[in-house]
Amino acid sequence: MNGIAVSVQKGEMQRQRVAVMVNAVDTHLKSVGCLSKTLVDVGGQIIQTERDNKVVSNRGPFRMGDAVLTGAGALPCKFLINVVGVKWDDDQPPTPQLNALKNSVVRSLEIAVQNKCKSIAIPALSSEAHFGFPLPLCCQTIMMAVKEFCESHARKETSMTDIQLTTTDDDTTMAMTQYLRVYLGVLTTQKKYVGRVIEEDYSKVGTKMQFDPNVYETKSGLRVQLAKGNLENEVADVIVNTVSNDLDLSKGAVSGALLKKAGPLLQTLTNEISQNKSVLDGDTIAVKINKCNLSCKEVYHTVCCKWNAQGKKILEQILSSCLKKADASNYNTMAIPAIGTGNLNFPKDVTAGTFFDEIKRFSKRNPKSTLKEIRIVVYGQDADTFKAFDAELQKRNDK
Repeated sequence: MNGIAVSVQKGEMQRQRVAVMVNAVDTHLKSVGCLSKTLVDVGGQIIQTERDNKVVSNRGPFRMGDAVLTGAGALPCKFLINVVGVKWDDDQPPTPQLNALKNSVVRSLEIAVQNKCKSIAIPALSSEAHFGFPLPLCCQTIMMAVKEFCESHARKETSMTDIQLTTTDDDTTMAMTQYLRVYLGVLTTQKKYVGRVIEEDYSKVGTKMQFDPNVYETKSGLRVQLAKGNLENEVADVIVNTVSNDLDLSKGAVSGALLKKAGPLLQTLTNEISQNKSVLDGDTIAVKINKCNLSCKEVYHTVCCKWNAQGKKILEQILSSCLKKADASNYNTMAIPAIGTGNLNFPKDVTAGTFFDEIKRFSKRNPKSTLKEIRIVVYGQDADTFKAFDAELQKRNDK
């Protein structure tokens, strides 16, 4: 096998040159969401007619997660795979819903191979408003399905050579890219898969993930990426916040920005967990996110002290707690700010060294951890902090 190229592409699916396109439909194979409707508009009513015939042949509606092959009409592909979208329900256990989405993606890939297709375009299935699947979970699940498919076909001949994960907006592109890096980024060094990001121009290949100069990787494969940006815009399983002892999220630049993006429900959920009690320096409060406008599953509120003789120990305690909690929850990704470097006046070089020491220590003690990527997010205007962390990262890479 020459390898399967897996890429994230931002643009309009109906313009892509692939053998098969995947889209989400309802149980009666009717179009729901902009993408499915657009594909029928471009491909022609013959697509919906064939869908209706499939429902008749099935003697009724299909089940959630089913994948049904039809012709593509006037679309620039051979086939259309119509996946019955998975509706997310906060009141139901997540595992069956996640499995239904993952199985639908794997099934779509298998159908494409059965029909000798070489390339496929897959959107963020079920993330549309009609289905309500949380975006991070959606993108993570799709990438897990792609990885499962690639691994199952690694030692046998397959027609599939090109899997294109199609996005239309920045949030989905960021989420897909992050999980591409987590699940397939390390494997690219084995030349089994090729990970890449393409925006708008489908012939323009972006930088391959494994050559990112702002990445440090432990011996156990835990990737640490240094990034400039705003923490509230991160896509990760868990976002780490830094707060005051009274857990008033409006205090502090990082926490205030996170609260503004998430909405007041984040403060309400935090109060419910803490029972409105103050917390001590070094404590970490985990809050599950429900219907907050953040691209994560949980927020870890951490309480750090102003720099003093115990400062380094407190920071070590916070970092160790966050890493252990994420691992215990089987999380893959974490976004964390440069805790202590703002108004708490921690020496930037000490903070950077402590971050990398704790991550390295955790990775050594937990070589089989599910945690695969940590993004240290430094505010874009804080050049001195970024410089300190970058110097520490490069020093680690030079060893």
